[in-house]
Amino acid sequence: MHILGAVLLPLLLSCTDVALGGKPGPEVKKEPAISQLPPKKPIHIKLKRNFKGEYSWDLAGENLKDMLRINAELQKEFPSH
Repeated sequence: MHILGAVLLPLLLSCTDVALGGKPGPEVKKEPAISQLPPKKPIHIKLKRNFKGEYSWDLAGENLKDMLRINAELQKEFPSH
C-alpha cells in the first residue's frame, strides 16, 4: 500500500501544479493572415450535349486562373469527335 502511495503522490502533485498555474501546456497560436482570407468563390459549369453527342460547356466565375485550369481538364475529359 505504501508503494502505491509513493507512486501516486508525485503524479497527483504534478497535476495540481499545472492546475495552479505551474507548468502551462503548449500554447496554440493562430496566424491572423490565414483566418482572415476570404473563401474562394466557386466556378459554375454548365455542361451541354448536342444531338451528335458532342459536349460543350459554359464557365462562370471570378478567378480566371481556376477557370482556365477547369477548361483544360474538361477538354481532356470530353475531347471533340
